[in-house]
Amino acid sequence: MRRNLTNLEKILVLCAAVFFLAVLAAGIRSRGLGDGYEITTQYRAADSRVAPEAGEKVDINTAGAAELAELPGIGGVLAQRIVDYRAAHGAFQKPEDIKNVDGIGDGKFSGIKDLITAGEETTP
Repeated sequence: MRRNLTNLEKILVLCAAVFFLAVLAAGIRSRGLGDGYEITTQYRAADSRVAPEAGEKVDINTAGAAELAELPGIGGVLAQRIVDYRAAHGAFQKPEDIKNVDGIGDGKFSGIKDLITAGEETTP
């Protein structure tokens, strides 16, 4: 014998169907089968970044955002802030000047200080 669904049961079935369709649509979009966009995600541990070889340093006055983003602790957002700061204030005079960029303090600087240069530096 078949019984009729209550209003609450009907609502629950409808919610489940909507949820299933939303998950299905998200799965299709993430595989690039939807509207032409493809979503890719790349995971990389911060300590898996390769430090420059001995003597090689990133020049914070000439490096682009992509190169700066490869420095440990500096991602895309901070890299763009460095580029923007440089454009607004001119070249960095010494590597320590990078601490003037919002988001780069002593901690971040200590992680990159041996990997960066501010152009032609003279050693005393």
